[in-house]
Amino acid sequence: MKKALVCIVCMIMFVSLTSCRSYYEKEEIGAALAELIPASMPLNEIYFGEGLPFADEEERIKKFFDTFELGETASNYYPVSESCGYENIEEIKEATRAVYSEDYCEYLFTMAFSGISDVFNEGTEEEVKQTAVFARYIEQSGILTRRVLEEDDIIELNRTYDVSDFTVIINREEFVTAEVQSYVNGKKDTLIEIKLVLTPNGWRLDSPTY
Repeated sequence: MKKALVCIVCMIMFVSLTSCRSYYEKEEIGAALAELIPASMPLNEIYFGEGLPFADEEERIKKFFDTFELGETASNYYPVSESCGYENIEEIKEATRAVYSEDYCEYLFTMAFSGISDVFNEGTEEEVKQTAVFARYIEQSGILTRRVLEEDDIIELNRTYDVSDFTVIINREEFVTAEVQSYVNGKKDTLIEIKLVLTPNGWRLDSPTY
C-alpha cells in the first residue's frame, strides 16, 4: 500500500514538474519582444493606420491614370509614393513575414490585399455575397495602389511598449505569451498580452500590437 502511494505521489510530482517546465529562457523571450514589437509599428501603419502615402509625383500619377480610359475621380485607388519603401504587394508581404507568424500573416494578407466578404444563404438560390471590407492595396498595371480610406478604416495608433517591462505568462514549446507594459500617448496604460511562436526562421508575433 505504501509503495503504491509513493508511486502515485511520484507520478503527480512528475506531471506537475513537466507541466510547469519553462521551455525558453526569459532573456530569449525579452530579446524577441525587443526586436519584434518595434518592427511591428510601421506594419501597423500599413495595415491599420493611414496606410502607405499616396504619390505626389505628377508623372507617376499621370502614368497610372493614362493606363485607364478614366478620369482620376473614377477610381477609388491611387498610386502610392515611390519613396514609401515598397514597390509591390510581395515586398509588403516579405516585411510582414519577418515579424508575424504564418497564421497572423494570412489574416493580414486577406484583409489588406483580397478584402473580406460575407456570404448569406450560402448554397441556396438566394445566396448573396456582400463585401464587408475592400482590399486596402491592389496592383494595377504594375503599380502599387492604395484605396482611399474612410474614417472608420483607420485605427488610431497611439500605443507604445516598454519591452523591458514584461512578465512571461505561458512558456510552452508551442508558444509563449507575455504581458508587456503599454503606454497610450506616452501615459502608462494596461498590460497587453503578446503571443510569440518560434518558427524555423526565428521568433514571430502571433497577436496584434496596435
